[in-house]
Amino acid sequence: MKINIISAFILAVIISHGAYSEEIDFEEILNDPNWANIPESEIHVHAYSLIDQLLPLIGHDTQRTRNTIETLLKVAGIKDIEDGESSMRAEAIVFLLNRIIWNIPVETDSPHPPKFGGFVLSHEVRGDLSKQSIWPFSFDENGKLRITGAFGGYGGKPYDGLAEYDYLSKRFHQRNLSSVIKDFDLK
Repeated sequence: MKINIISAFILAVIISHGAYSEEIDFEEILNDPNWANIPESEIHVHAYSLIDQLLPLIGHDTQRTRNTIETLLKVAGIKDIEDGESSMRAEAIVFLLNRIIWNIPVETDSPHPPKFGGFVLSHEVRGDLSKQSIWPFSFDENGKLRITGAFGGYGGKPYDGLAEYDYLSKRFHQRNLSSVIKDFDLK
């Protein structure tokens, strides 16, 4: 990533305020396979890479993870400004991350949970409320969490991944990270 003086200053401020808490290569994460660009027929091929890129972002406590997500969004914003376009890359990562971190039940007690953005559900999920809460993930016949849905597009207001993170953190427990690693056969 080409960093200009303003970008370097902003990144230095982020680091000095403690949001950047670990040695995380945000550039590498932002350049890994982009869920938004993977056709549905190839999701299973890229599942390992998609989940593996999320693991470094998950901290041992909710505030550290939130700070890391905030930093990722800021770094991506700098990159989008430099590239002159919005890639939705970081937003897609945070959308996936929120569904990996929080143990959201397949069926929720709220028929109309708040919307934090306009990710377009895939066709098979749109009419099935029981699948929408954890989409693009689902559980296979052995109860293992799998990424099965493809990015179907985006519409509406900008995705507020931090607000969704805060909402989910107040309603659900964190998913056991070791079980996610086991489900996806990650090392």
